[in-house]
Amino acid sequence: MVEVLLGIGSNIERRRNIGLAVAALRQCFGGLRFSSVYEAVAIGFDGEPFYNLVVGLCTDLELPVLQNRLKDLEAASGRTGHEARWSGRTLDIDILTYGDCVGVCGGVVLPRPEILFNAYVLQPL
Repeated sequence: MVEVLLGIGSNIERRRNIGLAVAALRQCFGGLRFSSVYEAVAIGFDGEPFYNLVVGLCTDLELPVLQNRLKDLEAASGRTGHEARWSGRTLDIDILTYGDCVGVCGGVVLPRPEILFNAYVLQPL
């Protein structure tokens, strides 16, 4: 089993979308650890504030499989993957850490760089 930290954020129907994501993650992974929810202003665009939190879980899924499952959860919330980089999000789930992986692992940069710079990750972390 690998310990994983996920960053979750939403600024479109944020309570609903984060609630649905948490329910889906519970169903997939069982016992989860949660940070407090952090409200953050939109960065790089005019938009509603985000709710952000960090979720800890353990999984036996390989990193690429986990990444695909998380993308499926984002898509289920209405995210197409074609949104502008600096725009609102129904749901954004990022893998912050995956065990002790460092560097580009399974196509994912780990640990995720914003854990060092952005309050919306640092505060809940």
